[in-house]
Amino acid sequence: MYFEELKKELEIELAPKLYRHSVGTMEEAEKLALSYGCDTEKAKIGGLLHDCGKSRCPDNLKHAKKSAELAIVKYDVKDMDIINAIMYHTTGRVNMTLLEKIIFTADKIEPGRNYEGVEEIRKAAYLNIDDAIIKSLESTIEYVKKRNLELNIESVNTLNYLRGGKMTLVEKNIETILKACDNKKAYNFVVLDVSKSSSITDYFIICSGNNEKQTAAIADEVIEKGALEGIDFYYKEGFETGRWILLETDDIIVHIFHKDEREIYDLESLWYDNNSLDVEQYGIKNWK
Repeated sequence: MYFEELKKELEIELAPKLYRHSVGTMEEAEKLALSYGCDTEKAKIGGLLHDCGKSRCPDNLKHAKKSAELAIVKYDVKDMDIINAIMYHTTGRVNMTLLEKIIFTADKIEPGRNYEGVEEIRKAAYLNIDDAIIKSLESTIEYVKKRNLELNIESVNTLNYLRGGKMTLVEKNIETILKACDNKKAYNFVVLDVSKSSSITDYFIICSGNNEKQTAAIADEVIEKGALEGIDFYYKEGFETGRWILLETDDIIVHIFHKDEREIYDLESLWYDNNSLDVEQYGIKNWK
């Protein structure tokens, strides 16, 4: 199907506002493609069709898959680079291609977009497209959290992947420890930044297990996975009882509690005036 015919078909398929957004995304995608040396024709087609299924499936997340399907069966797009760019334009994914990044970003910054923070994302888009995606995902995730909506794990994983090269060493260590705890089904995570009120450490990581066997398994996993990342826990205490296990490294103290012991000591309440980190930004589904 020729490009102009594609536009005519899409104009029939979509409501006027959505069609204007699609054309705006197409034009923005072409500019980004020129800026980053990507195939402009692919960028234009991906931008134009990225929401082609939204009138049939208005769900904010599911419409991307529907649009990818429709691009194949109705608009005869066979190039999987374009199909994948349409498929992941709402959430992103780990290790996105340049075309996927361009369609994702163009959708968020096309001229018709007007929301808090969009100008900052627009500026970043032509300087470092990864930074633009990070800012966009951070904004989306914050919006979702404020409204107590369910976080999309694909978006969280994309954000963490892109942040990987931008994390400080202590942030990477926090991520390693949290994921190790999560591997052994720890729950009720609290991460506190105590750097301004403690002279012995910068962060507390607190979590719970249901019994002594589980708390020991969590601690062993943290030590094992930490060693692989160069984390040295030079102080360890509490393995004998498994009621409250302490693991200490240079910047972090890990508190692994038996659930009953956690209620007795209520450690986080003693440090309530310190900032807490959101563990879900590390891809951890927190539950109590």
